[in-house]
Amino acid sequence: EKQIGNTYFGTNPELLIGSAINELLNTLSNKPRTFQPKRRRPSADTIIKIEHNNLKSRQNIVQTYQNYCLQIEESFLDIDTQIINGKTIILENLQNLYFEVLDELGIDYISVDIIDINKIREYSDDIIDYIILKLKNSSIESSNCNLPHEAIDIGIKVIVAHAFIECIIMENPNP
Repeated sequence: EKQIGNTYFGTNPELLIGSAINELLNTLSNKPRTFQPKRRRPSADTIIKIEHNNLKSRQNIVQTYQNYCLQIEESFLDIDTQIINGKTIILENLQNLYFEVLDELGIDYISVDIIDINKIREYSDDIIDYIILKLKNSSIESSNCNLPHEAIDIGIKVIVAHAFIECIIMENPNP
């Protein structure tokens, strides 16, 4: 059998490295906020993007984002003071995860001017799930993971929703 990747007998050295995503999660979780029992509606532009990408069972990330939109913006500003190019590194990682899942799904994005939106729409929730899972695994496996599971779960959803709203991942209805 052909094996691709490293094989470790003992501790994987990658687990000894910190993660920029965890620094952002730490910063986000330390921002003051209060529970908002009333549901906020997303902007009209966000609703158009949800419909354009056919986001169905993962609309909850956008709803979670609504309660953290100010804190995530502040956290991205803070992360650049902690890590050189921290925001850029995180956004590039999110975009790379998006391209990675498109590769997995066989959706061409290199040799075309416009990605086949019908394929994106068909797999939209799977694309979001893939990105969330990869980020969560990266966070949990990093040496600087010292947050409760709930903070990681909510924070990852907020970060992915931010990337969705800012057109880092998924497709912009107004290219």
